[in-house]
Amino acid sequence: MASIPERRRDQDEIAQLRMRNAMQMRPPVQHYQRKLASPLILWPGYLLSLLGLGVVIGPLLFIRKPLSRHHAALMIIVSVIVLLSASLWSLNYIKKADGDLPSWVPEWVVDLDL
Repeated sequence: MASIPERRRDQDEIAQLRMRNAMQMRPPVQHYQRKLASPLILWPGYLLSLLGLGVVIGPLLFIRKPLSRHHAALMIIVSVIVLLSASLWSLNYIKKADGDLPSWVPEWVVDLDL
C-alpha cells in the first residue's frame, strides 16, 4: 500500500512529477503492430471462412498473431458452421436423390427430416 506523503506538494512539483511520468519509456508501437494481423490478411480470411477454409487459416493466425486471436477464433467458428450446414445439406440432397443414405451416416442424421 502507498504511504501517505509527509508534506503537501505544490503545483510545480506535481507538474514535474507528471512530466517525468509522461516521459518514461514505453514499448514502441511497432512492437504491438507485429503482434496484430493486417486488414489485408483479415478480410480475405473472413471471406475464405465463408467458404469453409477458415479452419486452415484460423489456427495459423492464432499462432502467429497473438493480439488477433479473437479474429482467428471467429474465422474458425464461422467455418465450422458453414461446413456443418453444407454437409447436412449435401446429405439431405443425397437422401432425396437416391432415397437412401450411405451406411457410414449415423442414424440420427437419417432420422432428420430436412
